Amino acid sequence: IYEVVCKKEEITEQLLKMVQTFESGLTLYREQQWNDAISMFRTVLNSKPDDYASEMYIERCEECRKNPPPKQWDGVYVMTSK
Repeated sequence: IYEVVCKKEEITEQLLKMVQTFESGLTLYREQQWNDAISMFRTVLNSKPDDYASEMYIERCEECRKNPPPKQWDGVYVMTSK
């Protein structure tokens, strides 16, 4: 997922930290570390409460905790509805 968050010359330390936190959450998600990933995405939401991507990944993590993917999972999420 790619999202334009600001122009390069407008980046702030807080925004950079938020992006890095999201990236950490995404890595943890791909490693099937659901609780830690959720924690990272919630940290992002503390800075940006309307961050749809973080909300979406929290939902996916919660779903994967209930119904874990196979160990060899490649991180791809297959949507079953729109």
